[in-house]
Amino acid sequence: MKKAMSLTLLALLLSMMLSTATAQEEVEITVWNDGQTTIEPGQVAVLHAGWAACNKGLVYAWMNASYFEVWLDGELLLTADQVYDLWGSVQPSPAAEVVCIPKPNFHSAEWRYALADLPAGEYELRSISTVTHPVHDGGDYDGDGRPDMFTPETYYMETVNTIVSN
Repeated sequence: MKKAMSLTLLALLLSMMLSTATAQEEVEITVWNDGQTTIEPGQVAVLHAGWAACNKGLVYAWMNASYFEVWLDGELLLTADQVYDLWGSVQPSPAAEVVCIPKPNFHSAEWRYALADLPAGEYELRSISTVTHPVHDGGDYDGDGRPDMFTPETYYMETVNTIVSN
């Protein structure tokens, strides 16, 4: 009995050591910010974007209206449907400096995608972010007492990131 328990504990310890040894440090790249990121050996680039709104339902509304495409060196890496499937759960979020219509109950969600095993070299990461239909986050940014709308005509972002993998 003691021998079986000792072997079980040894196996558990080895498993923990191996999982720790293979864990890589994540370097986040926010896809809707232009920039350059360097990835060193032992690191992994993690693409991400998030959205916060004045309440939980508005985060879901944004997730349903959002349209992202991500390209790596001219090749489509993530389609809008794939990004939609990556969205995490909606969670309570710290208060933001936004005038909310109605009363704020801040929530947010994000999506993440790891660029595992990126060979050494320089890469161009291009992303497109827009919405498929009008949506708002509950914020009144212009002070007119109504939430400001994001529409396909007024909300379109195209960003470029350079990733240098050493």
